[in-house]
Amino acid sequence: MVVREACRRRGVGRALVSGFEREVAERGGHTILLGADDEDGRTSIGGIDLYPGVLDNVRAIENLRQHPFELPEGGF
Repeated sequence: MVVREACRRRGVGRALVSGFEREVAERGGHTILLGADDEDGRTSIGGIDLYPGVLDNVRAIENLRQHPFELPEGGF
């Protein structure tokens, strides 16, 4: 999911995710898997081999250029 840059930080993404969760629940779903790929090097682990030591790499992740993997302050 991507929100147009001019519309970010206004709750648009949150509303889209909430609507998606509602749709999944209405259709009988119980689990949603979410991924946040880094194909353009916006984190310190973008473009590197995470294995072995994947947990150490993930623990040390740094957000270099506003990658959306971090949850908003206070969570959802």
